Amino acid sequence: MFQPLLTVIVPIYNVEKYLRRCLDSIIAQTFPDIEIVLVDDCGSDDSMAIAYEYAEKDKRLKIIHHTKNSGLGAARNTGLRNSSAPLVMFCDSDDFYDPEMCDKMIHGIISSYSDIAACGIKVIYEPGTEGIKESDDNYYKIKFSGLCEMNDDVRQRTDFSSCNKIFCRTMLESNDILFPEGLHFEDAYFVNACFAVTNKIFFINEYLYGYVRRSGSIMSDTFAQKKGMSIDHLKVAILLNDFMKRRKLIQKNRKYMGTFFCSSLDFALWFESDPVCREAIYELAFDFIADEGWSAKMFPTPVAQRIKFLKKQMRSKRIKNMALYKYLAFIKRKITSLIKT
Repeated sequence: MFQPLLTVIVPIYNVEKYLRRCLDSIIAQTFPDIEIVLVDDCGSDDSMAIAYEYAEKDKRLKIIHHTKNSGLGAARNTGLRNSSAPLVMFCDSDDFYDPEMCDKMIHGIISSYSDIAACGIKVIYEPGTEGIKESDDNYYKIKFSGLCEMNDDVRQRTDFSSCNKIFCRTMLESNDILFPEGLHFEDAYFVNACFAVTNKIFFINEYLYGYVRRSGSIMSDTFAQKKGMSIDHLKVAILLNDFMKRRKLIQKNRKYMGTFFCSSLDFALWFESDPVCREAIYELAFDFIADEGWSAKMFPTPVAQRIKFLKKQMRSKRIKNMALYKYLAFIKRKITSLIKT
């Protein structure tokens, strides 16, 4: 009976232009002992016809179907639930692997006795997406090499992509780590949750994952300031805080959570141009800070300054809202009095 060492999970949704390159790159891996789980997320093009064509030729491929489109996070979770190999990797179906990626990732995580290993990401730009190259170069730059202690510096300077990393299944299952469903930027939650429960990470100083920047993708829509999308950054930060509390990790990680929350808030505001949506982002941030009882003295600078500023904004806004409420109540009483007379 085939017992793979590694599962590669590939969600599929309207990617017929890219899928052959993706599957070819995984099938041709120099490490053959892999299970490839393809998750059909109910697209409308011919992607699944291509998937079945490949599954007929290579029995390592397994196809799992959704009954309705559920999004990237849900598709990856379906892949996790329908696989069993002790090591797990992800590949988006418009991206691709270097031929030796699986081999090198497996060697890295096993030889270092780590729960996570990571490599670099090389970005391929389609027309109309080149404008964010400078940001990508900084974000995806390999900043560490070899075995590193998991600390705040490593977490803050490591990208949050799940696709250039390999994970031990036992770490995921013992800590109940899955992708959030129904939200964009689910990688940021998943990877940060993994970072919170492990003590070390192994970095491979090679760019082994090919990431295709294409117009219409989630991140391209974010940089284009698509209305109502960027608030999910803040929702992901709040979910991560909830995870920390459930796992009794919040005290150890409060400083990092403050930094992550503030950067998520700033990112959400920066990439949202609609004033109503920006207001919703602020309200969500205000409610979270109030519910958690956060104060400036709980955090070092500059997070403390940011929290202090937000609480001042919150008080000012609520004073204005109370004044407006009292004014409207006064007008209502006047109108009622006039009607009665």
